[in-house]
Amino acid sequence: MSKFTAKRYQFRYIEPVKDLSKVFIYGDSISIGYTEYARASLEDLACVYRLHVNGGSSNDFIAKMERRFLPWRPINTISTPSLNI
Repeated sequence: MSKFTAKRYQFRYIEPVKDLSKVFIYGDSISIGYTEYARASLEDLACVYRLHVNGGSSNDFIAKMERRFLPWRPINTISTPSLNI
């Protein structure tokens, strides 16, 4: 495990498990915080993957997805609103 990945374990590689659903988290720093909770909650139900970096604002999510990840076929997207504090 690289030094960066050891420090930010949310970004580590998750080995695919045959017959489990796949969940992909694309998000900002908020999603980095809940990645491990999602993995624990969905253990034995799904492999939970996340973007290898902070995805930034969801304002340009679709454009980024089309550029980076097609032909992935998302079945559901959940956006966490930006906090304007």
